[in-house]
Amino acid sequence: MVNTKDICAFFYDDLGSGCYACRECGTARKQQVGSGYSNLMSHITTKHPQYEEMYSAATSSGTLQSFGFVSQETNHRFQWLRWFVERNLPISEVDNDVTRSMSKWPPISSKALKACMHTVAKNVGVVIDQELGVSFGLMFDGWSHGSMHYIGLYGVYDVMGARRERLLSLSPLGEGGQSAEAHVEMIRTVLDVYNKTTAM
Repeated sequence: MVNTKDICAFFYDDLGSGCYACRECGTARKQQVGSGYSNLMSHITTKHPQYEEMYSAATSSGTLQSFGFVSQETNHRFQWLRWFVERNLPISEVDNDVTRSMSKWPPISSKALKACMHTVAKNVGVVIDQELGVSFGLMFDGWSHGSMHYIGLYGVYDVMGARRERLLSLSPLGEGGQSAEAHVEMIRTVLDVYNKTTAM
């Protein structure tokens, strides 16, 4: 038997405040929090009696896009990741009991959070590599603090008529100082990460 929660997540867009819109016909429905899915399911069963076949056909492909939502566990990991990255917190902080007590999400270990960060960075890198293509521009900006000089390197390119600017790298300039050769070497190193060369 299919879970009614999964069926409702597939057939409805959550509009917030207990309001939902049917993806098949656009009908708006209300559902009280904590009252189950009876109101949403009654609409599906009466207006879309073939819902089980539609659900089975769509979910057999197994893609998240066709299913319409991600798992709760994936969402929780994303929220932990977002919290730590956006607030620039040390990864070890996730193991702190006080930090865990302040979160409504299930606890995650620093090892798991670090693995998530690596996976996200790798996947985003693949997307940027594909989007960059062979025709793109580079833009960089520098910042010095004490004896350290940092460089932010951006890729500028077009995706379906829209200009995109993606931060490709933000790192200290190497031991070579701030010479033109040091900048060019840093650019080559970053482009190599995205399988690109300066000859493109």
